[in-house]
Amino acid sequence: MLDTPFFPLLIINKLRYTHPVVARLAHYLSDTNVFRKVCAPFYNALQKAVEQGLLQRITFEGVHYYRVTEGYLRQLLANRTTSIDRTTGVGALASTLLEGVSPDVLRYLLELPTRLLTGKRTTGPDPWRYVLYRTSKGFVTMSATRTLRDYAAEHFSCKPEEVKMREIPGILNAVFVVETPNGAFVAKIFRDWAGWKWPPLSFWTLGIRRWVTRGRLRLANEYRNLLKAQDCGLPVPRVLMVDWYRNLLFESFIEGQNVQELAVRHRLNPSDVTEMFQQAGKLMAEFHHHQIELVDATPKNFIFQPTGSLFVVDLEQATPLSNPLWDIFIFLTYTAFAVKRPDATRVFAEGFLSGYLRSREQELPDTIPDDVLALYSPLLRPGDVEAIQDAVAAVKRS
Repeated sequence: MLDTPFFPLLIINKLRYTHPVVARLAHYLSDTNVFRKVCAPFYNALQKAVEQGLLQRITFEGVHYYRVTEGYLRQLLANRTTSIDRTTGVGALASTLLEGVSPDVLRYLLELPTRLLTGKRTTGPDPWRYVLYRTSKGFVTMSATRTLRDYAAEHFSCKPEEVKMREIPGILNAVFVVETPNGAFVAKIFRDWAGWKWPPLSFWTLGIRRWVTRGRLRLANEYRNLLKAQDCGLPVPRVLMVDWYRNLLFESFIEGQNVQELAVRHRLNPSDVTEMFQQAGKLMAEFHHHQIELVDATPKNFIFQPTGSLFVVDLEQATPLSNPLWDIFIFLTYTAFAVKRPDATRVFAEGFLSGYLRSREQELPDTIPDDVLALYSPLLRPGDVEAIQDAVAAVKRS
């Protein structure tokens, strides 16, 4: 996995690199070819970079953008690049910009890949302002910052004094629900805190599962996974805004009850929520169909809205699909731990597995996989493992 997983989604707008006069001409004149005519060397350099596999050209709402390809980023990371060679790659691209480009932009274009990869800041104009990232509101410059209160007032058209914030308790991230008279959103601050949750869990799971621990990387991972899931039509929160300076992510608020709360509430009458567990299994299968492995696949991260719609939240650990059984049995193990009743665990597990298998073919083992059992067996009570095994056997027979 890339140490900078959000870069394939960052967009470079060619007009932002040009001299202001050229940019205005290209933006306002009706001739679609005016940019080539007034800045041919820049256009040709971009085309050459596309041919070399360094950049990919995309069109969004009628405007042409370029993004650095993942292959080139992998090459930079493999070489541990700390300076840009002006004869190859992005250095060659920048060195061919002979006309129409302001000198300070040329210098920052040369520095941009290394600065972004290392997270270092430059003095003077901020090169991050030349790079855009995608949100549900369109492209936003990466150097943009907002306070929670000001963004809420702007987004929901209200006064700053009408904004209310409440914190959701968490171990590693600081999570706030920001409420206004016209709506709400969630703000997550991804902290680098070495003493809790993911770092100890990484040690405990050494050789079994690799976790993303650094705050910036968890933010980047969640950002990319939310956009990928959204593009696939999967029900996840929408990305509203990112403050990359403060590791702060703004996303739509999913109001409702999570599946773990429902399981605990109905553990004496588990058949009352069997259909909901079937929906959860079906939704996990849809994520796997689109090659997304949730990794942190606990029932707490599956939320039913009052309308009955089911959403998945917290994708900061998600990866490309490699082991679907991990997600399945993590969900079942955490459910068993929460309800503390093997009879209810079996009913919930049967519902979940039947919903999953109706949507996606998957060969199930007769018992909990060794990697899951080795990690989470201390959480389980006597009879929990047998209850999950009985549910697997029952689903296989049906």
